[in-house]
Amino acid sequence: MPVEFQSYRPELARITRQECAFGRWEMASRGPHPQLREYVIGYVGLRSAMRLTGERHLPSGEAALVVNLGAAHDVVGPGATLKFRSVAAMGVHDKPFVTRSTGAKHLLVVRLTPPGARRLFGVAMDQLLNRWIDLDEIDGVLARRIEERVHEPLGWNDLFDIMDSVMAERLAAARISAPGVLWAWRELRRAGGLISIDSLADHLDWNHKRLLAGFREQVGVLPKATAEIVRFNRVLRVPRSDCRINWASVAQHCGYYDQAHMIREFKSFAGCTMKELRSLIAGFTLLDRAPRSGRGNFLQ
Repeated sequence: MPVEFQSYRPELARITRQECAFGRWEMASRGPHPQLREYVIGYVGLRSAMRLTGERHLPSGEAALVVNLGAAHDVVGPGATLKFRSVAAMGVHDKPFVTRSTGAKHLLVVRLTPPGARRLFGVAMDQLLNRWIDLDEIDGVLARRIEERVHEPLGWNDLFDIMDSVMAERLAAARISAPGVLWAWRELRRAGGLISIDSLADHLDWNHKRLLAGFREQVGVLPKATAEIVRFNRVLRVPRSDCRINWASVAQHCGYYDQAHMIREFKSFAGCTMKELRSLIAGFTLLDRAPRSGRGNFLQ
């Protein structure tokens, strides 16, 4: 059933186009309708023609609905591979995954809060941990609705408008809601992971068992792991062009016990060290190849 939005003039998509030795790409981004912001973080569009076949993707702490508007390609995660042809549900990741293609991609990504993904997909998020699933397997009606309305010739603003409408219709029909977990997940992100689990439970007047169960179902990972992923992403935002970085200070600022603690967690989430990661950066993406140190493939 159509959902009536409050009066709202959507912003235009922010579009970036670049070209480098590895190819060319276009990225577009826009926020969702204000009424969807508890569930939808934003929309991202990508069209690329890259001279590489494998790209590494790092944990963000978010979930996503991803629409493939171009050629099919493989998504390789821990222990499973999905031939991605149309629409997929992506859960929260605490390990990197790889996409393999001919180098050409055309994607529309709906960035979701994990409780928003729980409400949208109707699946407990621990079942989607480190996984991509063909949306048709869990919600064929929603998959067909998206396939009917989203087409390659449309521009980014039209595509984002359509997804606003589709998300509103589907989320309005869902009955699952978890405002407490959503608040706690947002607080962890707002605080950069530097907030105690006790304070979250006390604010909600929940015991630890209830908080952990809520995160397991609504996020997919527990609060401690969520905080670790948030800290990892803070380190990723440190400017990579500065060779004089004081990593001990970065570790302290981001909430690690010390530099060794930061290095251990970083390798767990990225599959390589911070120094090795720099050698994998190509344009807007990360190459999927063994780092220059000679270490093996991160999936091994």
